Amino acid sequence: MARLRGISGTCSSKAISAIVVAMKKNHEYGVEGFIGEEARVVSKLGLLNNAQYMVKVRGELWSANSIDDLKPGDKVEILSATRLTLVVKKASVE
Repeated sequence: MARLRGISGTCSSKAISAIVVAMKKNHEYGVEGFIGEEARVVSKLGLLNNAQYMVKVRGELWSANSIDDLKPGDKVEILSATRLTLVVKKASVE
């Protein structure tokens, strides 16, 4: 019985340690969490400068604005967000 208590105590302390580590991580929620990430252009919605696009990031479709001329399939970097619209630029080729 004493051995069983020791095992359950070890499991509990490991679980608590894992929870504490997870809580210390910096989590970004909402559109702010996308800033700096890459996305892919799905379609172009506008025809003029500062055109509007649909981009896919983390498996979700988002509306985006860019001063760059983008085509479907282009990789873009997310610079900022205004309400529910992302501001993107063409990703630099490395």
